[in-house]
Amino acid sequence: MRKSLTLAALATALLIPAAASAGKPDIVDFPPVELVEVAQHDCGDYELLLNGTLERRSRFTLDEAGQDVAERRQVKIVGAIFNSSDPEKAAPYVRSIQIDFNYVAGERAIIGTTHVVLPGEGVLFQNSGIRIEDWTGVDFETVFPSLLFQGGQFDGFEPSGWDRLCSALA
Repeated sequence: MRKSLTLAALATALLIPAAASAGKPDIVDFPPVELVEVAQHDCGDYELLLNGTLERRSRFTLDEAGQDVAERRQVKIVGAIFNSSDPEKAAPYVRSIQIDFNYVAGERAIIGTTHVVLPGEGVLFQNSGIRIEDWTGVDFETVFPSLLFQGGQFDGFEPSGWDRLCSALA
């Protein structure tokens, strides 16, 4: 726990420019969004879909000219992930993360947890910890974010995590 908190503090310190050189922050509360049958993963014979409610709040750090230089976004999703062929095969889904994005340095940190817990079976799928990525020049056609650091359990980036979830909801 101490190591995770230290890593989170380090990521925050690295990714958010000093407040002394920034203007007044801009806080944006986005309206909740209902997620309906959002594709999560292809399990071969069926797809995993997500229904839930997405809540977001962003705090933008501005420079002296009023330009965004960093963003801290709080994201929460509560819902269910389910088998597209048999929606009765479902499990509760919870995501609670903070995303720190330093636009100047091109770095983004994701801190928090996403988990799927199936009653009687426990945690089936979990992303927890911190992930720091370099977003310099990302265009999602030829340049993708590169991983700078990762600490914690990240089933969402490993085939075995998705395989467990697909098997449990088959």
